[in-house]
Amino acid sequence: MSYQSDYSKQFSQELNLVAKRDRFNGVAGLYFFNEHETSVVYANLPAPGPNLQSLVEPDAYARSYAAFAQGTYHLFDTVGLTVGLRYTEDRKELDQYYTRNILSLGVPLPGYPFIDRTVRHFHAITPKFGVDWQVLPDVLLYATATRGFKSGGTNYAASTAAALSFAPEYIWSYETGAKTEWWDRRLRVNIAGFLYDYSNLQVQSFLGPGVSTIANAATAKIKGGELETALEPIPGLVLTANYSLLNARYSRFDAASVPTSLTPYVAGSPNLNPNGTYDASGNRLNAAPHDSVSASGQYSWNMAGGRPFLRAEYYWQSEVYYDPSNAPIVSQKAYGLASAFVGYDSDSKWGVHFFLKNLTDTHYLIFIATPTVVPAGVVAAPRTYGVQLSKSF
Repeated sequence: MSYQSDYSKQFSQELNLVAKRDRFNGVAGLYFFNEHETSVVYANLPAPGPNLQSLVEPDAYARSYAAFAQGTYHLFDTVGLTVGLRYTEDRKELDQYYTRNILSLGVPLPGYPFIDRTVRHFHAITPKFGVDWQVLPDVLLYATATRGFKSGGTNYAASTAAALSFAPEYIWSYETGAKTEWWDRRLRVNIAGFLYDYSNLQVQSFLGPGVSTIANAATAKIKGGELETALEPIPGLVLTANYSLLNARYSRFDAASVPTSLTPYVAGSPNLNPNGTYDASGNRLNAAPHDSVSASGQYSWNMAGGRPFLRAEYYWQSEVYYDPSNAPIVSQKAYGLASAFVGYDSDSKWGVHFFLKNLTDTHYLIFIATPTVVPAGVVAAPRTYGVQLSKSF
């Protein structure tokens, strides 16, 4: 038996100043965020299982300040230069109480209860640089370089001082591509290539029922490309086809956490370290398919004060993993999904849509974990059908 309750109170405010001149446009602003969150996480695992009772009662505070500015200056009518800068400062605090008791004896495990407090401060300066060139009225080329920052944080499931918090994640993102329109704007073709270079990548690991932790991988790189197309061969008919290629791997992740229940599945691997961690260097990132494809077709026409439509969609993705070890037992094989829609949108902004999702009733998982030696997963929705009524204002 287990349960979890959370109470959160937060406040945020952003102020923007927008400027627009002959060859320049930009925005500057300030941001503030404050949050207080308390939780109670309880699990009772009686015999013949672990015969344990655990209780976690964290009390967490978060506060963030930021100032930012970004502008684009047009050197010529067809060439623009973009420069941006953001400064972020965060404060995270966690008061932790964590106890684990042996039910049959009524005494805590060695090292429990664990009571500690941590306060961490994080800050970052994140710039952006970009250039765009309108080569032709319907052809735009662009390139950008951006540094990103994801704040560090605290772990509710921590039972040691070292695990109470984790460091910020940083990324340099590089992208170049083209946005084009052809055939009197009835054909749109966009193509992009990108490189994401992560340092201190934050990785979530599942430790047990209702318990997960976040740690930092050393480095990771994602290389990829995207192709997006949309075609309107006749009025009212729009066809789309998109493809994404993703090579996402940990560059160096020497000590990935391994849930105890997953250990039997990686026991023979030379990457399993003597201390029970796993060298995931070179492995694929969690939930990152190497290939994915999507396509759709929609036909709509004018009739009786509105527009009826018919629509079909298809999505396919290659195999993904849900643990840095890339153990096959926590992988989801490639799958495809098809869906269909029929609807009517009136000129008075009322709409009625009938849908049939996952036509072939494909069975797949959107998350896999190992709370026991038999993995468990979150099952995606089966074949689903229904009707949706809407009103726009």
